[in-house]
Amino acid sequence: MSTGYTLDENFVRNTSLEAARGGMVLLKNENNSLPLKKEKIKKIAVIGPNAENVISGGGGSSYVDPLYPVSLYEAIKRVAGEDVEVKTQPGVYTGVELPSDIFEYDDLYTYKDGEKVKGVFAEYYQGMKLQGNTILEEYHERFNFKNEDFWNLPGIPETEFSVRFTCYYTPKESDNYIVGISGDDGYKVTLDGETVILNWRDQGDTPALAECKLTAGKEYKLVTEFYQNGGEAILRLGVKKSESIIDPASLEPAALAAAKDADVVIMAVGFNGKTESEGFDRTFEMPYNQSELINKIARVNSNVFVVLNSGGNVETRSWIDNVKGLLHAWYPGQEGNLAAAEILFGKTNPSGKLPASFAKTIEENPCYNTYFDKDGDLKVFYDEGIFMGYRYWDKTESKPRFPFGYGLSYTTFAFDKLYGMAKTYNQNEDVNFSVTLSNTGKMDGSEVVQVYVADPVSKLPRPVKELKEFSKVNLKAGETKSIDFTLGPDAFKYYDPEVHDWVFEPGEFIIMVGNSSDNILLEQKITIE
Repeated sequence: MSTGYTLDENFVRNTSLEAARGGMVLLKNENNSLPLKKEKIKKIAVIGPNAENVISGGGGSSYVDPLYPVSLYEAIKRVAGEDVEVKTQPGVYTGVELPSDIFEYDDLYTYKDGEKVKGVFAEYYQGMKLQGNTILEEYHERFNFKNEDFWNLPGIPETEFSVRFTCYYTPKESDNYIVGISGDDGYKVTLDGETVILNWRDQGDTPALAECKLTAGKEYKLVTEFYQNGGEAILRLGVKKSESIIDPASLEPAALAAAKDADVVIMAVGFNGKTESEGFDRTFEMPYNQSELINKIARVNSNVFVVLNSGGNVETRSWIDNVKGLLHAWYPGQEGNLAAAEILFGKTNPSGKLPASFAKTIEENPCYNTYFDKDGDLKVFYDEGIFMGYRYWDKTESKPRFPFGYGLSYTTFAFDKLYGMAKTYNQNEDVNFSVTLSNTGKMDGSEVVQVYVADPVSKLPRPVKELKEFSKVNLKAGETKSIDFTLGPDAFKYYDPEVHDWVFEPGEFIIMVGNSSDNILLEQKITIE
């Protein structure tokens, strides 16, 4: 059905590009190594699993296929120009995509009363831990189950059950084979006692695979463990010959050789729609040993810059000191890789700011001790209360690696003056004031002026300061602007759970202005009666 609207390609692409340019955050720029200078570069190596893949969005219901996809490798080539040679290598093996026809069940078999029979033997348990006595033992002709295939079995509930499946596979040819599985909820697959797939978590229907080298005529034992918690109950498994022609062992040496031969290395790393999605928690560490790859590349080339795709913080402690730059690109949409290339070469000045504090380690995150379900009751209690994010870091001696509101620029800014504020207000008055901001560098750019309010004395515990207003300001090199702010009465209230309402306490407040939660540059005290 037609909507009556026609999308203009230029409008779509320009809008997407502008959004990506403004959202990326430059987190590290050692010795102002960025932006890259084309005239000083002859060879660039773009290395990593996200180099040739278009990483535009995370997985799940938010994902949409980009209309005009551009990879980071293609974008670097375009922006660098014809005089710069650009090569790419993935560096790590991420497996092959799970084909839609992976689930070939007919060659799976098991044993019944000593006789070989087609299918799989299943042992069903009450609860999700495969413990206690079995509630049902059953032979199934095909390893393909969905909802009623489980629920119509005698004694099997719709939730909170687990199954151990045992079957065998004998390949006709010696070759690389794919063991593929898809399930909702958790599953684990072992091949001759070795774990080859592990997704033991609550999740929607999630596929996974393992590539294994199998020998013709040899019988292999496949054991699959599965639990169903809630929602749908889905599980299917199959084995087929791999169509992959990639030799995983060749990828890292090829990447190291490309890096050693290059003037500059751009690492395209992080997550994608399969490794970061709704329905499960991704790891804090990047998958596929990408951190190790960064360190190995840095040993053969001293000019390494990282472009990171992820929806939030990742483990950087093991490699960040070995690279010169880090650009957090998030999941930036269809033109995001072009925006990243423009920022790396200085066509665009980075202006994004972090919407969260980035801790050095996962253990330092304020919710770490209560986030995980330690007792298995599927319930957790977040005990940080109002001290979430930067509010937590403000009241502790430790500091995050990158604070809330942080982001670097290729130019410099001066917060010159905070003015226009009275000394005393009544509680129903607006507090109006202005901030003078100057671009003191040589490049046009944008700065985010952040306004925080501190209440030094109150009846209930309050954060050290709270963000109340902000403004992103575009300034040409050498330009100065006055930015106006208004803080209404609500900016000075807090929620009192005893009265179930927002309350105001008269007294002294501090207006703070800076460019991150950890970098306050201007302050002024006021009294509200």
